[in-house]
Amino acid sequence: MLSFSYLEVLSQYGFNFEYGDAYSNHAFDLIQSSDSSFLILSGRADFFSNTYKNAKLLKISDKGKLKYSSEIITPGSISQLSRLHRYPGLADEFMAVGTITPGNNPNKSFILIVHFDKQLKQIAQYQAHLPLNIEIQIHKSICDSYGNIIVSGSYLDGISAWSLSIFMARISLSGKVLDFEILPLPLPPFVNDIIQLKSNTLQYGINVTGQVPGSSSIESFLVFDSLLNYQSVYPIPFITGWGNVTVVNYEQMGYVFSGKKDNYGRFWQNTVFYGFKKVIDLDFPSGRFNSQMRRDYAVVKTDLNINAVQSVVFGSGNNMVDFPAHKRATNYLNPTSLFNTGTINIKPGEYPFQQDPSWILINKMGADLGLIWQRYYGGNAYYHATNINATTDGGCIVSGFKFDYASGDYNYNLFVIKSTPDGVLTAIENPDGIHAREVILYPNPGTSELNIQTGHDNLYIKLYDARGKLRYEGKIKQFHHSINTVGWSAGIYMYQVTKGKEVIEQGKWMKGK
Repeated sequence: MLSFSYLEVLSQYGFNFEYGDAYSNHAFDLIQSSDSSFLILSGRADFFSNTYKNAKLLKISDKGKLKYSSEIITPGSISQLSRLHRYPGLADEFMAVGTITPGNNPNKSFILIVHFDKQLKQIAQYQAHLPLNIEIQIHKSICDSYGNIIVSGSYLDGISAWSLSIFMARISLSGKVLDFEILPLPLPPFVNDIIQLKSNTLQYGINVTGQVPGSSSIESFLVFDSLLNYQSVYPIPFITGWGNVTVVNYEQMGYVFSGKKDNYGRFWQNTVFYGFKKVIDLDFPSGRFNSQMRRDYAVVKTDLNINAVQSVVFGSGNNMVDFPAHKRATNYLNPTSLFNTGTINIKPGEYPFQQDPSWILINKMGADLGLIWQRYYGGNAYYHATNINATTDGGCIVSGFKFDYASGDYNYNLFVIKSTPDGVLTAIENPDGIHAREVILYPNPGTSELNIQTGHDNLYIKLYDARGKLRYEGKIKQFHHSINTVGWSAGIYMYQVTKGKEVIEQGKWMKGK
C-alpha cells in the first residue's frame, strides 16, 4: 500500500481570485500543495458548442496571486474533466484525469491521465482505452491507497438516444486498464461521486441517482469489491439530485452526503444536469418545479450502513433555489471542523448565464453538523460554487465560476475564495475583492417582501425610512426571515442588523413601486 505526506504550512490568509480570458473558465478541481499554494484544474469552454476548447492548470499562492499557468494539450476534444490527485508517493507531483473524444471517432471516448510537477510542467500523458466502444458522458475518479485510479461514470449505451449505463474501471498510473465492469440499470443512472470505503480495504462506493434494484430511494449508495464486482446497495436518506450529490468518508465510521431535498420529505430527481456535455439543465415541467421542488439542500451524516445519524438543512427557504456544490460539497481535515459549500439563488433555466445575483455559501460545522459559522460571498454577479477543500491553516478554499451579467460579455471566469478559519477574507490582500457577510438581504431592490438570511439565531434588525422614522424592528429568525413590505412607501430604507451592541450589517434597501 502506498502512502505520502505533505508539509503543513500555516498561512492564515483569506482572498478571492478571479481568472478569465476569451473563453469561459470553469474550475473543476483544486488541491493544496506542500508550500500552501493551490493548484486548479480549469476547463476553457465554448458554451454554445457544448465543448471544452482545452484545459488549463493554474497555481496560485497562499495570498491569491497567480504563480504559474499551463495549458494541457490533448489528442482530441475534452468531453469532461474529473479531478486532480496527488501522485502516489510524491508530495509535489500531481495528476489530472479527464475524458477525451478523438476527432476521428466521436463515439469512442478514452480516459486521459496527465502527470505534472509543482511548477505545472507536464511529465507524461497516458491514455486508458476502455474495452467498450462507448461515449462517456460523466465520470468521477479517485486515486486509491494502492496507487491505482478508480473511475466510475455514466456512458451512452446505444439502446436509445439517452439510455445510460454505469461503468467502473481500475486504471494503473501508466494508463493500463486493470479491471472493468458495467452495470445497466432500469432508469438512466447518473454517477454523482466515488470514494474508497476504507484506506486499508479495497472497496469502493459510488452514489447514484436512478432506479437501482433493492433500493427504496431514487438516490442510492452502491458498494463494489476489490475486483469492482457489484456487492450491495443502500438507499441514501433525505437527499437526491442528478449530478449534485457528493459524499466524503468520515473517519472510517460513516459518510457525509450533500444533496437536494423536497418540501414533502420525498426526493425529486429534476435538478440541474451538471456534467452532461450535451444537456446543461432540465426543462422543468410546468408548475412542478414551483410547487414541489424544495429550494434548500441538506447535509446528512450516516453510519457505515447509510443510516442517518445527523442532518442539517441549508438554504433560503421557499424564496430562492439553492444547490450544494456538485463536484465536492463537503470536506475536512479536522473531524470536528467540517466545511460545506453551495450556491444561493440559482435559476436553473438560466444556468450558467444567470441575470440575477447569487452568493457562495460556506458553512463550518462541528462533528454533529452543528453550525459553527455561516458566511455569504458575492451578491454583485452570478457566482457558482463547484468544490470545497479544507486547508492546512484551519480554513477552507472554494472554487467555481463567476458570470458578470452587467458586463454584456457571455463568458464566465474561474473564481476562487480562500477563507480563514473564522470565515474572513483578508481585506488588505484583496482591497477591491468581495467580502464575507454574515447576513444577506434580498431582493434589493424589492417590492412586497424583504428576505433576510443568516446563520445567527440572536440578531435584530431595524429599518428606517428616508426621514429617519423607524419603520420596522424585530428579531431575525435563524436561516430565513421574511418581512412583509406591502403598503410601504417606495423609496430608500436604511437597515441595521445588530448582535447585542455590535453592528453586524448595515446598508440601504430600495423599495420599488
